[in-house]
Amino acid sequence: MPELEQTKLAEQIERTNKLLSKLESNRYLQMIDRPWKFLWMSFLQGIAIAAGSTLGLAIILYTIGIILSRLEVFTPISNQITDIKNALENLPSK
Repeated sequence: MPELEQTKLAEQIERTNKLLSKLESNRYLQMIDRPWKFLWMSFLQGIAIAAGSTLGLAIILYTIGIILSRLEVFTPISNQITDIKNALENLPSK
């Protein structure tokens, strides 16, 4: 083999070795070897995502509620609800 091909081959082998060492140190692949740890970590990740989504949605809805109450959007609606409630209370009972 010519020396140029040997150097290219050596470089490719070196790159392959580096990639394999990165792959072996990958935590995801290490957890696949331990299925219970993988399941536990997936469970905790799911709980964290659900809690974060719920908290984020609560904050957004709270902010929208405050903005709408400042704009007095709810006042006519609450007046209508109060009128309906009063009308229902004043209905003659059987």
